[in-house]
Amino acid sequence: MGKSGAAIQHFEKAIELRPTYAHAFNNLGIAQNEQEQLDKAISSFKRAIELNPAFAAAHNNLGRVFEITGQTDEALACFKRAIGSNPNYGEAHCNLGYLLMRGGDFANGMVENEWRFRQEKTPVEISQHNSPRWAGEDLKGKTLLVLAEQGLGDQIQFIRYVTHLHDFGAKLVVECQKPLFDLFQSLETEAQILAKGDKLPPADYHCPLLSLPRILAEDPTQPYATPYLTADETLVDAWRTRLEPLTGFRVGITWQGNPRYLRDRSRSVPLKHFGVLADIDGVTLVSLQKGDEGVSQIPAFAEHHALADIEKMVAHDSNIMDAAAAIMNMDLVITSCTSIAHLAGALGVPTWVMLDSTGDWRWLQGRDDSPWYPSIRLYRRQVRGDWRGPFDCAAKDLAILAANKKSGNQA
Repeated sequence: MGKSGAAIQHFEKAIELRPTYAHAFNNLGIAQNEQEQLDKAISSFKRAIELNPAFAAAHNNLGRVFEITGQTDEALACFKRAIGSNPNYGEAHCNLGYLLMRGGDFANGMVENEWRFRQEKTPVEISQHNSPRWAGEDLKGKTLLVLAEQGLGDQIQFIRYVTHLHDFGAKLVVECQKPLFDLFQSLETEAQILAKGDKLPPADYHCPLLSLPRILAEDPTQPYATPYLTADETLVDAWRTRLEPLTGFRVGITWQGNPRYLRDRSRSVPLKHFGVLADIDGVTLVSLQKGDEGVSQIPAFAEHHALADIEKMVAHDSNIMDAAAAIMNMDLVITSCTSIAHLAGALGVPTWVMLDSTGDWRWLQGRDDSPWYPSIRLYRRQVRGDWRGPFDCAAKDLAILAANKKSGNQA
């Protein structure tokens, strides 16, 4: 029910009644982690392991907290111990994979990430097809069906690898989430694009989208050319007209990802932190945000700062192609780790992404750039829970860009 504070009280009572109750310590640690009581969570998980050294879930959960606190070596050891205790533990394999990929080891990390379909709590789901799964077999004269998986951002990020299949001599059919159907028509490919829910044709093989770089032995850390997606030109022109009254340096912003995502707390940014950007002379903020969880923050923000909203500029609900067209009319996009970051990056638009100190695996670690998207710059908070640092840095950089535009100097 999301009441982690109350949960802590009950787990502590359970431990009082049975001091050797390892599961209660593990659950207590989970609740403490939710409350960002990280030191206490570490102690609880360690106590659970002392009581049951083969407690795979406790090792995995301890590893997650170590990862959050930047203790990478300790996290790595914990995930390996979890797998040692339970070799079929999908969550631990995936967490190990994320950690390896964040460190740049994609060869091993992507192998571990194949366990995403075998997790107990949140297995990745794909459409069912009666063809065998492609593992690198000869595709000449064959039909390969690439299946959609995970969120919009994941699909935007990995759809580029479909173009790497052109030399295999196969007929390609690519499934995508419905909101991406029109956008993916701009991909330079002869593949047939289908929206999820459409009837899937017969095929010789199928492959989940995010498995392509592993099978193709691609090195995602190598710089990738963008743009590889484009917005509809007619719609770009329409948004140019709509946005014309917004003078100054236009900055499109989003702050809230899917609140149902397990790690959303560490990736979404409260809108209030964008206030330091709104106060910069010559800057005009434009909301690209979708979803009730994020939009509900706008009224309180608008009491103190100017914020244009693209949702109020059209008679219909905006969609991904509207967002792409609006983005093409921005000087800059600033966002948390959301699908908008991937959309703007794939379009080749200058984009700043505000990240937690650890950040999602796809942004690697210790970098302020992204090999996936040359137009993206990364701002990371150094202290957990403190967004002021990265936003102050971004504000200084943005003030220079806005002043340059105002003076006519685009350098």
